[in-house]
Amino acid sequence: MHITFLLDFYGGVLADRTRELLEMYYFDDMSLAEIADAVGITRQGVRGGIKKGEEELLFLEEKLGLAARHSAITESAKRLLSLAERLKAETETQETRALLDEIVKCTDAVLYREKEE
Repeated sequence: MHITFLLDFYGGVLADRTRELLEMYYFDDMSLAEIADAVGITRQGVRGGIKKGEEELLFLEEKLGLAARHSAITESAKRLLSLAERLKAETETQETRALLDEIVKCTDAVLYREKEE
């Protein structure tokens, strides 16, 4: 699961063949033999390409941390949304409700953008 998340993030910077092997293995749930037949290389070649791709993804995440940051932002935005909704339900003033509505709107925008990326 972690590799598929990283592949979504960093797949575009991998070599085309490496990305293709990882996508077939992780997204299409193909076996090493099926991938080998599809691309015309040995099972060992497929396994080596997958292993290389996994290492590259892990290296990129270790150095850049973009996937972890994305997860943290998403979780924080969800928590803010929940807290704002709770406060909105408990508040009595119209001005406070309006501010909380704006917080909810902004938080929704962050979550929407995060989903799109």
